[in-house]
Amino acid sequence: MKFNIAKQTTVENLLSEKFKGISKSRMKQILKFKQITCNGVALDRMNQVLEAHSQVEVDFTKDPMVGKKVKPQFKLLWEDKYMLAAVKPAGLLTVGKPNSRVPSFYSMVQSFVRDNSKNREQVFILHRLDREVSGIVLFAKSEEVQSIVKRHWRENVKLYRALVHGHVAQDEGKMESYLMEDPVSLKMYSSQNAPQGKLAVTLYRKIKIVGENTLLEIKLQTGRKNQIRVHMSDMGHPIVGDRRYGADSTYERQIRLCAYYHKFKHPITKKWVEIEAPLPLNFLKLQERDEDYK
Repeated sequence: MKFNIAKQTTVENLLSEKFKGISKSRMKQILKFKQITCNGVALDRMNQVLEAHSQVEVDFTKDPMVGKKVKPQFKLLWEDKYMLAAVKPAGLLTVGKPNSRVPSFYSMVQSFVRDNSKNREQVFILHRLDREVSGIVLFAKSEEVQSIVKRHWRENVKLYRALVHGHVAQDEGKMESYLMEDPVSLKMYSSQNAPQGKLAVTLYRKIKIVGENTLLEIKLQTGRKNQIRVHMSDMGHPIVGDRRYGADSTYERQIRLCAYYHKFKHPITKKWVEIEAPLPLNFLKLQERDEDYK
């Protein structure tokens, strides 16, 4: 690929402009393998200044990584040419704000897919998890697939595991209320008599007692912001670590909520796909100290 530079720029800015979404690691590979030259001279620094009217060539045939897979920096559970499923770690935004320098899971997955496909593919978000929540996130690899999956989203089966404070008496149950957001704190709250809010319905099933806590399996019939967290708090059994909604604040803990199972109909093959993720390390083990999101 050859092109002329219209105005003075740097190698980093040029690559960012010519290859939208390219990661820093991929830029470094291009320099390392001497794939980019300016007026016939190989470039080797990201901040190297390129003068206007110079001729630049990028030659990917020199890349010894061609044909090799790039390793993801996250747990990849399933992938085909249309979609992928990966595990978002707790403490990471699913999607960041535009032009934000704060890392997000979406940007991480986007970089992996683009690097692995030499910028021929990208990903499109299908749904989100709260920053504090870990678990399965699905991505589409085209806007067409994204549209098909979203149209049939209500058919999907999504299950969560939550470790909540105290011993839940019932083996299974249902929570139903209207959820609203406080305009100042942005915290969600619920009411039985607030039709101006959004109806939220949560089903739960007791898995087992874990010490002073209970492990629950949770299924959503609606998808409201912080829905599980609010309903568990309403039950009198807030999720361990969720101090925003009433958890014990003696220690700062990771929120024990994980989207561990997702079943959906493939948008192209029409076959059902089942994805299951392991619970995070130490999900059921609580130590007498503050925790980090790791």
